[in-house]
Amino acid sequence: VRAAFRDVLQDRPFWLFITVVTLLAFTTSFYTLATPFWAKYTLGAGPRAPSLVFATVFIVAIASVWLWNRNVRALGDKRTWLWAVAVMLSSALVLGLAPNLIVGLLGAALAGFGLGGIKVCRKMIVATMVDRSLARTGHRREGVYYSVLRVFGKLSKVLEAGALALLGVLFGYVSGTEPGPDPGNAFRFLIGAFPFVFLVLALGLSWRLDLGGDK
Repeated sequence: VRAAFRDVLQDRPFWLFITVVTLLAFTTSFYTLATPFWAKYTLGAGPRAPSLVFATVFIVAIASVWLWNRNVRALGDKRTWLWAVAVMLSSALVLGLAPNLIVGLLGAALAGFGLGGIKVCRKMIVATMVDRSLARTGHRREGVYYSVLRVFGKLSKVLEAGALALLGVLFGYVSGTEPGPDPGNAFRFLIGAFPFVFLVLALGLSWRLDLGGDK
């Protein structure tokens, strides 16, 4: 077991991919955290709006899987992954600038579409790295690869706490029941600015991913 973890942790392309996936996990975590408050304070929407936003994300994500699978066959893993991250980046812009629920739902649809592509490509990219490890060591180590990914995905909770603390400094946010003097812009910032920065970093790092024979 120790040798398996040592080999995986010395896999530099995998560490780059972990960084990208962690940034994407931060983004989806912020979307989930901010949506109820953003819908209420920023968009002035009714109490059913968050459910509508989440439903849009999940329905589009599920419905888009077949299209992303076709794109993988046509474009390869890396190019499809880059398109998926770029779509997520566009969703941060739309969500952050949305003036009303209709535009907000467009942003949610873009987030769902990008998420569908990320889910499809993530499995294929990890499979490629597992195959490389097999060729290098003679052992298949899927469990180790996925375990390490899950551990780093949990870091999003730490960043959520930091983001809420920053909202307190910038906008006077205290809690969900005491959102401060400017909750509309506070949650516009939370759902737009943080994800935008993370997704720009994720897209830039994704260009550096080496997937071998990918198109």
